[in-house]
Amino acid sequence: MYPEGRWQLYGDGRTMPYYWVWIPTGSTLATAPTPPSRPSGTAVVSGSDRTYPFREGRWQLYGDGGATPYYWVWIPSGTTPPAPPMPPHAG
Repeated sequence: MYPEGRWQLYGDGRTMPYYWVWIPTGSTLATAPTPPSRPSGTAVVSGSDRTYPFREGRWQLYGDGGATPYYWVWIPSGTTPPAPPMPPHAG
């Protein structure tokens, strides 16, 4: 939690991958945005494929697909959140 908002984790890690959503202070989220499809295999994702902009915000891809798994973060328009938390470890 931050004065500007909070990170909330969605997904169950099995049927839906884990992903973080930034929720600015004073906002409520009726439903969680569905993340874009997951990158396949160990392919390297180019810089231009790491951001998917929408009018309401953007999906930002973090991780390298190797030492740090890929994970998507939803960032609403008009916000600059701090760096997202690391993805949870599979257990």
